[in-house]
Amino acid sequence: SYIRPNPSGFFPEKTFKKRIDRELKDTMKKLKQCMSNDHDRSKIPLNSPLYKSYADQLQSCLNQAYMTPTPLIDQIRAVRELKMVQSIRTKLKKFKLILRETDKSGVLHIGSAADYERKAVEYRRTTGAYELLTSNPFNDIICTVTHLLNRLQSLKRILERHRVKMMPNRKKTELAYMYFIPKPHKVIPSKTSYSKFIIEYLV
Repeated sequence: SYIRPNPSGFFPEKTFKKRIDRELKDTMKKLKQCMSNDHDRSKIPLNSPLYKSYADQLQSCLNQAYMTPTPLIDQIRAVRELKMVQSIRTKLKKFKLILRETDKSGVLHIGSAADYERKAVEYRRTTGAYELLTSNPFNDIICTVTHLLNRLQSLKRILERHRVKMMPNRKKTELAYMYFIPKPHKVIPSKTSYSKFIIEYLV
């Protein structure tokens, strides 16, 4: 029910101009790559004036999002909530705690990092479902998948556009990992009261 106001009151104008320029360049670069290499629809040449028109509209939207002044009451609220979040992060790090949303009720749960690690070790020992890796196989997996896709395309088992879509992106791909989702909803009846307690305790 609350939309956080833009952060124009926290940083100098020069900072936001750099951020706007960076986001604009990054977005236009991705857009041109997508629209000039799309196999499923008509391509748009890189020298098309449509890109300039879109860039102007996008820059206008970014300027409005970053630079439009916000009411004083919203700025005060944003500063207060920023300090609250920073305080929570500091105390979680200091006392080696983990703050996580539960699986069903949506309440927040605080547990010690040591307790989570103990549960992970116990779970791996009793189920045998996971193996603790001593080295990172990420690069080997990426190379194997890439080689397989290239081979399937060379054998004409898949089309080039299928190969491109299935090719893993190193920046967005990560290994599957195990983590616990606490279930305190069975003993804590109120989401609101529990969340307020956490904030009051940490802040």
